[in-house]
Amino acid sequence: MRENMLQCPVCGAFLEKKERALVCASGHSFDIARQGYVNLLPVTQKHSKHPGDTRDMVAARRAFLDQGYYVPIARKVWEMLGTRLPAEPCVLDAGCGELRFLLFYQLFPALLLLISISIRCLYEFAPSAIFFPASAVPIP
Repeated sequence: MRENMLQCPVCGAFLEKKERALVCASGHSFDIARQGYVNLLPVTQKHSKHPGDTRDMVAARRAFLDQGYYVPIARKVWEMLGTRLPAEPCVLDAGCGELRFLLFYQLFPALLLLISISIRCLYEFAPSAIFFPASAVPIP
């Protein structure tokens, strides 16, 4: 992970890796789970005991997206974005869900950061990416 890439969701200071945690200058610390993710969703921003999508919600979204409704939008975004990316981009996908659009774009950046409130989605679809269960508002 590059320096000054993430901010503490509590105070806004930059986070840096120290052993098995990300820590800010104010002392807020976020453990790196053995699966590799760092939960940046503070308790004060959780609106339920298990925030994010249930298995049924993930399945419903997948069934909807499988119908192709977003394909024209994805194509237009790629037309606008595709030629503007540097050779080794760092990509942040906020609210990434199941990574359908990164896969659609065949975008495999040098560094992929994923933010979603749903740990289930992140862990199921992106086990090799750097992912952060967090709110996308504000983005850490």
